[in-house]
Amino acid sequence: MAFTCIPKDVTSPVIKEFLVPVNGPNLEIKFRPSQESSSAFVNAIEAFVTPQYFIPESSIHVTPQGNSTNQGLSSSGLTVIHRINVGGSEINPESDTMRRNWVPDDPYLLLAKLAKNHSVYSDRPNYVPEEGGATQYDAPDSVYKTAKEMNTSQSNNSFNITWLFGVNKNAAFFVRLHFCDIVSPSRNETVFNVYIYSLFGQPIIPYNTVPQSAAFMLILWWIQMLLVL
Repeated sequence: MAFTCIPKDVTSPVIKEFLVPVNGPNLEIKFRPSQESSSAFVNAIEAFVTPQYFIPESSIHVTPQGNSTNQGLSSSGLTVIHRINVGGSEINPESDTMRRNWVPDDPYLLLAKLAKNHSVYSDRPNYVPEEGGATQYDAPDSVYKTAKEMNTSQSNNSFNITWLFGVNKNAAFFVRLHFCDIVSPSRNETVFNVYIYSLFGQPIIPYNTVPQSAAFMLILWWIQMLLVL
């Protein structure tokens, strides 16, 4: 299993995350320069075991030709392309249960004026993993305590909030969306749809998914274009 790291700015430190399946008692890491004259300094390597079922065995496989079920996802190697905290600030590794870094979503908004941050939820999310909901390892509390909402003062109610992510063509991407209803004063008062271009659409009805919990949706998407969520 191989990953390529080509930093855009060699004067700044590069931190890369990889998630790889290890089927034996040993993990061997090799570095191979991409050019004969390349040189690099590796300052540190952190390796730790992720929780069981952190990556599902199967997920929805979304392609331009249609949707299907993808199997064997947990045996695939993954690296992080984008990880954003919607409606919140940056979350550094010291504040994350698995030492991840989350960046604010504002730079990814297609039309920033159509969205505004919702007030931060003051209580702790209710994790109910035994009912199919998220665990504290899927994302830190801060991710579930913030949100974006439609800025209706800038338009009528007939619009979407759109995020634009730059990715490579002709590659498969694992997309994980985190949801927690911190807005509704009563059950199922806030219902919305999530779209990936015209290839995938899913109504988000929190209490029909997992009662009173922080829940996430898992999607594997074979993409040949920019990713718009």
